Amino acid sequence: MSRPFDWTYSTDYKGTLIKGDFIRDDSKTIPLDKLTRQDPILFSDDMILYEDDLGNHGISILNVKLRAMRSCMLVLQRLFVRVDNFLLRIHDTRLFIDFEESLVIRECKKQESKYEDLLKLCHGNVPRRLLRDMNWCSGKLPVLSIEREYIQY
Repeated sequence: MSRPFDWTYSTDYKGTLIKGDFIRDDSKTIPLDKLTRQDPILFSDDMILYEDDLGNHGISILNVKLRAMRSCMLVLQRLFVRVDNFLLRIHDTRLFIDFEESLVIRECKKQESKYEDLLKLCHGNVPRRLLRDMNWCSGKLPVLSIEREYIQY
């Protein structure tokens, strides 16, 4: 009997809401003006939830970054999967909490590409180093889907 499983440890987990329901609205975007203001950052952290080298065939890493200011907070959960010579995948879930407006916006973005297609975008003599850079890959990978939802408390 075969029991298939995802050996890349990919997840679509967006978080759990204890009370209320999110309302789907893809036009509701995270207000970057609030995040780029020069407000003091009261707390920030970057935590790796899990990481695996996929049997020396790439990497799968799930991390969470958190930044809290007086008026708002941003949480980014990022899954980064690189299977060497096969694919690159990023699943981002951003959670923006606006304390002044009692508003929570959740944005889920999925990106994926064949390894060879992204390798073609690497210029210079260190392409494999770029393919280990989550932020560089996030800027280059095609977007498969974006879902936005919000809840007002």
